[in-house]
Amino acid sequence: MMSYIDKTTVKEVHYCTLCKEVFPDDDNIFRCETKNCDGLRYKDPLTSQQSNAQQPKQCFVFADVKKQLVDLLQTPGNWENIQNCKEKAFQRLEAGSDNITDITDGAGYRKMMTEGCFLAKNTHNITAIFNTDGVNLYSSLKVELWPIFLAVNELSPSKRFAWENILLVGIWQGKGKPPFKALFKNCCAEMNPLYEDGININIAGELLNVKLAVECGIFDLPAKAEVLNMSYFNGAYSCVKCEDPGMTVKQGKGTARSFPCRLQGDRYPYCSYETVLNNMETGNEKTGERDSKECQDWWI
Repeated sequence: MMSYIDKTTVKEVHYCTLCKEVFPDDDNIFRCETKNCDGLRYKDPLTSQQSNAQQPKQCFVFADVKKQLVDLLQTPGNWENIQNCKEKAFQRLEAGSDNITDITDGAGYRKMMTEGCFLAKNTHNITAIFNTDGVNLYSSLKVELWPIFLAVNELSPSKRFAWENILLVGIWQGKGKPPFKALFKNCCAEMNPLYEDGININIAGELLNVKLAVECGIFDLPAKAEVLNMSYFNGAYSCVKCEDPGMTVKQGKGTARSFPCRLQGDRYPYCSYETVLNNMETGNEKTGERDSKECQDWWI
C-alpha cells in the first residue's frame, strides 16, 4: 500500500489536535484559528513553528483518486467487464427478475438505473462502495491505521475486490480514533468532483466522460457507529432504522442491549430525514440519549 502511495500525488491535510478543526492550506498559518483554542500546527514549540523543517502534529493523507480511477478504467479488459456487467444488470431489470445476485439488483441501485437518473442507459457513469476500519499497528501501543477504500460496483465480483482494482482514498494514523467529522468532510471534498464533473478516459481512441457516485458503505458495527457518529451497538438508541432505545438485560455475569419484538401499537417510529436533522441540531454527547449522537452532517 505504502509503495503505491509513494508513486502517486498525495495531499496532506493538517488539523488541530485540540479542537480537531482543519488548518487552512497556507502552511505559514501555524496557530489554530478556532476561538479560544491554543493549538499549534507543528510539533516544534511556538518559537520554532516557522522553521523550514516543520512536521505537523497530526494530519490526514489523501491519495489522487482521480488518477487511480483513470488508470483502473483504462486497464485492458476492465471497461469491457464493466459494460458487460451493466448490460446484464439491465437485462435482469427489464426481465422483471426479483433475484438478488449482486448489488446491481438492489432497489437503491435499480432506482438509479431508471431513465434520466445517474445510471441510465445513455450514460457511462459508475458507482462505488466504500469501506474503512481501524488496524492496530503495534501490539504494545494504541496506534491505529484507518485507510479509506473504494470498490467499483460495476466490475464483476472477482475483479471488484482484487487488490489491484481497489482505490485508496486516504489514510489516517495516530493513537485512538481519528476525528471522523473532519476526516470525512475532507474526504467528501476530494470525492465530490468525481460525481459533479467526472473524469475523461480514452477507450480505443474514444474519449468518454465517466462520473462516479459512492452508493453505500460497509463497516463492522464499531466502525459504523464511529462513521455515523452514533451510539455503539450496545448503547441506547443505537438502531439506525427506528427510535427504539432498546433495553438492558442480564446476560451471564453482565448485561447486554436488547431490542425486543414489539406489538404493532407499541413500536417506535422509524427514523426520517427530519428526525435525523433534529437529532443533529439538539445533540448533547453527555446525555447518552437519542439526541446525543446522530448521523454526521457531511452525509446530509
